[in-house]
Amino acid sequence: MGARVRALLASVRQTVWMVGVLLRAGMIPLVRPDRYVRMIAVVRRGVTATTGIALAAARAPRRTALVDERGALTWAELDAGCDAFAVGLLSLTGGEPRTVAVLARNHRGFVHGLAGATRAGSDVLLLHGGAGGGEGAFGLHRSWPRRLWEHRDQGAAQGRPEAGG
Repeated sequence: MGARVRALLASVRQTVWMVGVLLRAGMIPLVRPDRYVRMIAVVRRGVTATTGIALAAARAPRRTALVDERGALTWAELDAGCDAFAVGLLSLTGGEPRTVAVLARNHRGFVHGLAGATRAGSDVLLLHGGAGGGEGAFGLHRSWPRRLWEHRDQGAAQGRPEAGG
């Protein structure tokens, strides 16, 4: 048997093993076969905190993932937004940023910031906008992020800055 055939068989064995583990764990739902292929491709890239978003986008791309004041996002749109955030972050920093602090409410901006920074290979420091200065300053001083991403709310009438970030 040639080296290519052995490599192909090893790849097939690994994939079958992976599918078996996911089936036993109850993580593989009944979906079309082409969706399984996409889901396996996601897991083979490595499991991170954002793998669930990518798996859901591969499994049910048109299903609603998130609803906030700006409307609904599908899993595919949420996944694409996280990828876009990661690409933008990498282009801003000229490489993989070590630590990124994320300051955002619980909406699409928060998910894009958290998942996008993770996909860019960064450690993420979550900041709470309602926390006192001492708590936030401690986290910033201890981790000293190279980037701070703040998602600004819309609503200047409420004394807040205009939309940004």
